[in-house]
Amino acid sequence: MTGDKSFIIINIDDNDMNLLLIQTYLGPLNATFVNFTDPLDALQYIQTHPCDMVLVDYHMPQMNGSELTEEIKKVDSEIPVIMITSSDAEDTIQIQALRVGVNDFITKPINKAILLNRVQNFIKLRRAIVYLGNQEKLLRDQVNKATQELQQTVHDLEIAQQITHFGSWTWDIMSGNLHWSDETYRIFGLTPQSIPATYEKFLQFVHPDDREKVQHAVDYAIHHQTSYTVQHRIVVANQIKYVHERGNAHYNEIGEPTYMVGTVYDTTEVAEAYLSLVEKEHETLRVLSRMAEYKDEETSNHVKRVSDYAVMMAKHLKLSHQEQDILRFSAPLHDVGKVGTPDHILLKSGKLDNEEMIVMRNHASIGANILRDATSPYLIAGHIIALSHHEKYDGSGYPKGLSGDEIPLYGRIVAISDVFDALTSRRPYKKAWSFEEAINFLKENSGSHFDPSLVKIFVENTHEVHTIYTQYED
Repeated sequence: MTGDKSFIIINIDDNDMNLLLIQTYLGPLNATFVNFTDPLDALQYIQTHPCDMVLVDYHMPQMNGSELTEEIKKVDSEIPVIMITSSDAEDTIQIQALRVGVNDFITKPINKAILLNRVQNFIKLRRAIVYLGNQEKLLRDQVNKATQELQQTVHDLEIAQQITHFGSWTWDIMSGNLHWSDETYRIFGLTPQSIPATYEKFLQFVHPDDREKVQHAVDYAIHHQTSYTVQHRIVVANQIKYVHERGNAHYNEIGEPTYMVGTVYDTTEVAEAYLSLVEKEHETLRVLSRMAEYKDEETSNHVKRVSDYAVMMAKHLKLSHQEQDILRFSAPLHDVGKVGTPDHILLKSGKLDNEEMIVMRNHASIGANILRDATSPYLIAGHIIALSHHEKYDGSGYPKGLSGDEIPLYGRIVAISDVFDALTSRRPYKKAWSFEEAINFLKENSGSHFDPSLVKIFVENTHEVHTIYTQYED
């Protein structure tokens, strides 16, 4: 690759030898390197100086690589960040890093060829993004210029797209016709000769679950004279792809939208890698939630039912899909603290005496301690639920005696789910209550034990409750 001193790479590691090694490996790029051993100094420099790429180690004092990346992305979300991690780095570290905007990872010991090639690819990508951004501004200023100049601009964009695998498009809003670049056709698995590109045809490729989101983003941008950015799925030859799309509308002299220009980028590989990491985290959570079941005589169906009851209430509360997902995997952790409860108390078939009850109630604090200091949103929620699901709405619960809205929402939700399932489940020391008896118990204790607004949701949707109740029946 031809060297270019104008390309500025920020290199951050608290070890001077590592900085020198990386700069040596990337010597063929002939770029300008600015090295830092202090992440705070690096952040201050990035906030006040232009830069094109950041290489950052994960383990650093004062601020780790993920925390630094999050601050860098606030300065410029388009700056590519490559994180250097150890080969045994936990999946949660990489998940968190991806969430805050890390674009790629290099593991130690560093392979020179891999590092050089990946940085070269991101240099191409960075130049193309800057180039496309400049072209977008140029198009706004020169929309009325000669056709020959516009064609040359489109030709330049197509060359950039071939390098970066970015597709571009222009949409004539009045006619509905789309002009796709060759790369856009490739992303959609088509050729320019396949079909005439129209907005309606484009929508047919959008995944049905994402179609409303895409249409809303486009309509909002047109009517509010702003650009839009949306990530969504498309279905190509029965396969799901993930794309990142941007668009910006243009208007005539009386303010009517005439056409829109934009880009589309195939992010399938990154999205699938992220989903794989999330699934591994879900698997870890499922294993953790089975810990308490292993000692207790409750079945795995108990945690499934508690989880589904909780998600059902969250759905009717109109919590976001992300919060519903967090509840699905964190609710089963409500009794994880029972691993610290002695067997002669946990498995006792008769009624517990006062001293035994004190020990049993301590499982809420034990569970919270097990999950404390977690960084995963699932484990953070699990910590909250473990500590608060035995609190009562009137303040008579434990371990803190919280009342009303002092009790976290997740704790109030799981309290209803857990008690209802415990009542309707058979245990060595009791018979299962009937479905109707358990519902009546919730009604009778609404406002004392339970949040009345959540009881109302639970009772008004007994058909959904009964479906869960029978689906995972012991």
